[in-house]
Amino acid sequence: MDICSLSRNREGIVNMTNSIALVGAVLALNLVCGCSDERVAGNAAGTAGSGGTAGSAGTAGSAGTAGSAGTAGSAGTAGAAGSAATSACDAQDATPEGDCDLVLGTSWDGLKCIELSGCSCQGADCDQLYQPSPAFPTGTLSAFETCEKARRGCSTCEPQDAVFLGNCAFFDPTWSWDGQQCVAAEMFCSCEGTDCTTVFSDQSACELAHAACS
Repeated sequence: MDICSLSRNREGIVNMTNSIALVGAVLALNLVCGCSDERVAGNAAGTAGSGGTAGSAGTAGSAGTAGSAGTAGSAGTAGAAGSAATSACDAQDATPEGDCDLVLGTSWDGLKCIELSGCSCQGADCDQLYQPSPAFPTGTLSAFETCEKARRGCSTCEPQDAVFLGNCAFFDPTWSWDGQQCVAAEMFCSCEGTDCTTVFSDQSACELAHAACS
């Protein structure tokens, strides 16, 4: 072996020796710091690119607020029972004043008809006191009879005792109470019954007299 070959072999041995020494030093360092061979290999291989940060999950939309239940409509106000009957039979506002014998008329006191006499009348209904009125088919009803006719339904709702007979055109249509409603007699010649003098010449008067019966 020539000198040149020996020189090259020596250099190779030195390099190998240095490499072995370097590896030994690294291994010794690993033992001191507790690093694994894999980590060392990873470091030697170069730092791997870190993985991209995962996108955070989108915030879930909050549940919609439930609509509050609608307020239930209040029940409709019930009409006062018997209001028609009450108004039809209310006492008239009429009071006689003064010590006079003048007959002022007849009024309804809430239960019955009464004759008023005095010097004057005080009250909202003084101009509506009952006065004498025509009877059917002829004659005249007293103020007291007129009052009882007009307030008949406050005393009774029984049918009027009035039967219309014949088929004549002597009279205008006449109305009477049949126990449930006012009915018309348009063609008749005469009337029989105790209530013939107090039948009505128009439907509205008959219905008003029996408003408490509705």
